[in-house]
Amino acid sequence: MNINDPIRMADIRKSRTVAASMSRFEVERQFKMSLMLVIVLTVATLAITAINHISTTDTVRLPVPTRVS
Repeated sequence: MNINDPIRMADIRKSRTVAASMSRFEVERQFKMSLMLVIVLTVATLAITAINHISTTDTVRLPVPTRVS
């Protein structure tokens, strides 16, 4: 396919039209949703890391010394 192909040119025009037709409201909504997703994933990652740290430090114990008589 070369750039003069009518199907390819139609696809290029369509993608530009779709990008230009997005309203400011839609762009703002998508930005807010992306930001919320990043925040939720960050908080979830921190929570899982903290839970794993607490659970691993609780189970590590030193051996109890035994007396040999």
